[in-house]
Amino acid sequence: MSETSVPPKSAHLELRAFSTLFTFFLAIFLVLWGVSGTIYYWEAWIYILFFSVLETFMAHSLVRNEPELLGKRLTLREKDTIQQGLILFGGINYVLMYTIPAIDRRYEWSIMPVWVMIVGYILLGIGWTMTHKVFQINRWAGRAIQVQEGQKVISTGLYGIVRHPMYLGGWLISLGTPLVLGSYWGLIASITWLIMLILRLSNEEKMLIRDLPGYEDYCKKVKYHLIPGIY
Repeated sequence: MSETSVPPKSAHLELRAFSTLFTFFLAIFLVLWGVSGTIYYWEAWIYILFFSVLETFMAHSLVRNEPELLGKRLTLREKDTIQQGLILFGGINYVLMYTIPAIDRRYEWSIMPVWVMIVGYILLGIGWTMTHKVFQINRWAGRAIQVQEGQKVISTGLYGIVRHPMYLGGWLISLGTPLVLGSYWGLIASITWLIMLILRLSNEEKMLIRDLPGYEDYCKKVKYHLIPGIY
C-alpha cells in the first residue's frame, strides 16, 4: 500500500460520510426550491455553496484525523427515551429551519438588507468553526449522550468558557441560516432549537455528573452551560 492510499476501512467510512452529506444537501435543495417554488432563490444557491464547502472540509478532516469519532457520529444512536424524544423534536425543528424561509421566499414576507445577511454568514461561520474546534479537542463528542470507555472531562479551549460549546456552535448556525436565506420568520426555528438544546443539555448534565468522574467539579469551575455571561 502506498503512503497516499486510503485503508479500506477509512475508504468505507469516507464513502459513508460523503454519501450522508450528499443526501443531506439534496434534501435541503429539494425543500428550499420545492417549497419556495422558484429556482431564482439566489440566497439559497449561495447558502448551499457556502455551507457545502464547509461541511465537505469538515467531513474530510474527520476522515483523515478523527475516523473513530466520525464512525461514532455515524452509527451511535440514543438509548435514553427522553433524549430520543428530544432528537425527534430537533429533527422536526431542523426541517422547519429550511421550510419556513422557503415559505417566506414564496410569499415575500421578509425584506432583508444585505448587511443582515452578512451578519448571518458571520454567525454561520463562527458556529461552524466552534463545532470544528470541538471535534479537534474532544474525541468523545459523539451523537449519542453516553459516557464512553476511557472518557475524560475536557476543560480546555472552548470548554473553559461554556460546558457545551458544540451546542452553542449549532445554535449559532441555526441563527445564521434563516438570515442568510433572507427570512426573519425563520428565526422562529432558532428559538425552538434553543429550547431543545437547553432541555437536552439539562438531561445530559445529570447523566454526566452521575457517571463521569470529575464532571461535577468541572461544572463548579465553568459556570455557563451554553451562552457566556447569560446561561
